[in-house]
Amino acid sequence: MSYAFCVQQDIENAFYYALFVFSATLLTYNAQRIIKRSQDKKEWDTGRLLWLKQHSKLLYILSILSSILCLIIYFQHLYHLHSFIFLIPLAFISIFYALKLGNLKNLREIPHVKIHLIALVWVSSTCIFPALNEELLSWNSFLFGAAFYLYILAITVPFDIRDLNYDDPNSKTVPQVFGIDLAKKIALITLISSACIFSYLSTNLLQQSLLTIALIYQAVLIQLTTKNKPELFYSGLIDGGIILLAISFCSVP
Repeated sequence: MSYAFCVQQDIENAFYYALFVFSATLLTYNAQRIIKRSQDKKEWDTGRLLWLKQHSKLLYILSILSSILCLIIYFQHLYHLHSFIFLIPLAFISIFYALKLGNLKNLREIPHVKIHLIALVWVSSTCIFPALNEELLSWNSFLFGAAFYLYILAITVPFDIRDLNYDDPNSKTVPQVFGIDLAKKIALITLISSACIFSYLSTNLLQQSLLTIALIYQAVLIQLTTKNKPELFYSGLIDGGIILLAISFCSVP
């Protein structure tokens, strides 16, 4: 998505922005798993949690390698003081999304904010950061960011449905507040709102066609979401569907 945004906005160094965001994302997700494992004293004996327990050394290795790559790419090719300052709160959110300090809640446990923190970090890193760094912020870049924000909100709702059995009831996630059926309707309305803005930004028939496929794909998955879907339904099909959206905006001749 970072690469697609750079293509859409005619920003140079698209490859470096994509590689930086990739390595930072890999670092963030692995670090969060390491933090969760260190703070969660329960036995992990099923699914993804068991895999993480069995491959903890791999998580550490990937975290170290991705942090090195992230720092090299940023400071050799992308560094500007104003963007460095911009990235600090994103790093803070990414760390304390999972990390607890003493008896304090982590950020994901604060009522109503979990889904917006996810969307904020995604949009800020993939859209606002490259535009800000290149001093190319424009109305179109903000529109793209707004559309992507709504898109991430929509596809995050299924994950909140998955986590109904695990999230603190005081987290006040969308399905906790509205129930599963209404939460899915809210997600679909949000996805349609995102589609309207993306359609306005699309430049040709091929792009519009691929965009339509990418959005319908996610709409179908949202509708099929239940609490008991296998892990790959979320981490594979829904997360993986973001690639379809990115491809649609990389289709500009």
